[in-house]
Amino acid sequence: GRGAGRGPGDVVELVEEYKRLAKMMGKMKGLKVPKKGGYGQQQAINQNLAQMAQAIPPQMLKQMGGMGALQGMLKQLEGKDMGQMQAMMKKMGGQ
Repeated sequence: GRGAGRGPGDVVELVEEYKRLAKMMGKMKGLKVPKKGGYGQQQAINQNLAQMAQAIPPQMLKQMGGMGALQGMLKQLEGKDMGQMQAMMKKMGGQ
């Protein structure tokens, strides 16, 4: 077979990146999605922010724009239902 035209190093790098992302997503499994204006909403947001900051490698967090950018992203997700989230992920190429 001809393969994909990529060297073994590229494949190893891709697999390593996949493992890093899988580990990061595993750490974020317990995130709470608070209802807009619900009781304890700010507490849940702060907890999620801390959990996400721990899960994301420092270099990646810096590339994203730091904690402020992460906080902004969480604010955008606030109050969205899981159906909307899944639709958004599909648009981004996820499952």
